Amino acid sequence: GSVDFSIRNLSGVPINTFYLAKSERVEATKDRVDLNASEGGDLWGPDLTGHAIGMGQTERISVPSPGNWDARALDHDGREQRITRLHLLAGGRYMLELHEGNWRVYGP
Repeated sequence: GSVDFSIRNLSGVPINTFYLAKSERVEATKDRVDLNASEGGDLWGPDLTGHAIGMGQTERISVPSPGNWDARALDHDGREQRITRLHLLAGGRYMLELHEGNWRVYGP
């Protein structure tokens, strides 16, 4: 089954890009990969929004499959929030709230 996953931007700036990567892949390469280099792009893949998520906006994100996922959100200055090991179940409905410097997940 699919995963219903959304991000709500409650920070003080737009979120310019958002990425998901399998937690196992991130763990296996975390000490060897520069996230800002091309190999980091290979790990995280493409931006899943295609546009900035404005302050107060909610955006639905396509999750390729259930499992454990790491998330990475960046603003226009390159500041990032990383969330590790989001456990997303098939048929689950989740909301990831990004606040200024922290985050909160709602789900089953």
